[in-house]
Amino acid sequence: MHIPEIFKKITPLQNQYKKVVDEKRISLAIELMWEIGGVLEHYINVYKLTHQSLFREIYGKSEGTKNITQRSYISRDFQSRCLRVRKIFQQKADISNTLPKPSSISPFIKAMPFFDNPKYELHGKEKKILISLLNSDLPPSQILISIKKMQNDIIGINNPRDQHLNELEKEKNVFIDFYNHSYRLIVDLDYDQALLRIDKQYYLTLSRNISALSQDGLKTYDFQIPTEIDTISIEFGQIIKDFLNESTPVKIRRFRRLIPPKRMVQLAEMLYAFSSKSSFKRQKEMSNHPELWIDSFGDNP
Repeated sequence: MHIPEIFKKITPLQNQYKKVVDEKRISLAIELMWEIGGVLEHYINVYKLTHQSLFREIYGKSEGTKNITQRSYISRDFQSRCLRVRKIFQQKADISNTLPKPSSISPFIKAMPFFDNPKYELHGKEKKILISLLNSDLPPSQILISIKKMQNDIIGINNPRDQHLNELEKEKNVFIDFYNHSYRLIVDLDYDQALLRIDKQYYLTLSRNISALSQDGLKTYDFQIPTEIDTISIEFGQIIKDFLNESTPVKIRRFRRLIPPKRMVQLAEMLYAFSSKSSFKRQKEMSNHPELWIDSFGDNP
């Protein structure tokens, strides 16, 4: 099997996928997933492979395994979703017909079991309601909450241990949006351009607090949220304030089950990059690695 040949076909599509997700062109992003799924499907059929064996060949190491070389940043989760999209939509044109204006990729990923799992696949009126929800103008966090409720009602997800995690769905999605927003500032702009888009002191204070919240017992810092900044930075600052105002660490511990501490530290490092040109340049070089970018933390059945 020619792994370099697969990389050559998939990598440009994956890079374009990240770009259009950031630009909120979600229907096009799903079409790119469909194309990647077609590449995967071809090699599975030609070489008579199982899905997981091909995914492992492309990605390399198993998550958490250090003695197997990582071959790419094309994760097994992403490959699996692309193959699922290929099976959900028979023709590429079906995507724009069904989902002409979804506002975010995360709700679609969360809803995938309703399209491709025989046990939970929706039909008729229920499917129309789901599609209308995905194409609605509601905030992505609200759509995700509605889909989670559908999962509880239809799939029967009701794990008492995870019950409180559902209450942090909004915070999780604000974190992802702000993380990717910060990542794009570093990747797309130079230092002086980036400073025009942010409140530098605010970002540095957020950096210290996020780093502190990644584990118990570290000192945190009070701060004020500027009013003349972008909406996602305001929303993110508010959830950090809410965590700092909690009288016990229970809520932030639950949050760390949704957002790994490693990601929290990575975000803190990205925000600290705005402290100086040299830090920004160093982070910009590191940010060329696609593994720093988050597409979703979806937990799909």
